Amino acid sequence: MKQRYFRQIFTATLSYLSFSTALLIISCQAPQTSPGQPTPLNANASTQNIPQAVTEKPFKSPKPSEIYPQAPEQSSAQTSLNNPSKQPVPETRVPQTVSTNPKTLIPISSIHAPADFDYATSRKVAVDIAVSNPNGKPYTKVMVAIYAPDETGLNPMVRGVTDQTGHYRDLIRVPYYLQSLDVQISGFGIANSNRVSIQNQQLQASFGPLGVK
Repeated sequence: MKQRYFRQIFTATLSYLSFSTALLIISCQAPQTSPGQPTPLNANASTQNIPQAVTEKPFKSPKPSEIYPQAPEQSSAQTSLNNPSKQPVPETRVPQTVSTNPKTLIPISSIHAPADFDYATSRKVAVDIAVSNPNGKPYTKVMVAIYAPDETGLNPMVRGVTDQTGHYRDLIRVPYYLQSLDVQISGFGIANSNRVSIQNQQLQASFGPLGVK
């Protein structure tokens, strides 16, 4: 009885030792891997049961027309209303003014000037002013001033003093549009101002006691 019991214990112990030895051999043949790394596949293992890797396709963004429905095309009128800045600007035309009083052009060949016409705007005038004092004698060394009348008043042209004979003589240039000049005498007891007409390119006048021309 005891021999049978020891024989069973010996058989169980031998089986346990055989199983432990087999596990030790297997663990020694397996490659050492660090924790967290996947166990590499055996090169001799069959690849029939290993599924093939799925090839990933690159990401392609969808077109706007695939996300949003295509809007109907707008007409040119609607586009102009929606975009007022793109509306065509009408051309601004400046109206042409028509002259109601057209100028008449006269050819220069039709103008006939006199032979002695010199195109001058003024002429020479000989001045001879005689001045007498209140006693009727020549008024010597008295001031004589000649003025040109216009719209603004009197513009001085020339002045001087009488000589020993009581005359003031000069040669001045007078514009053609002036037909008379104002003469003033700086004397007392006599008529000392008058407007004198120009006749034959001469300006002649006499000044004397009051009441006597």
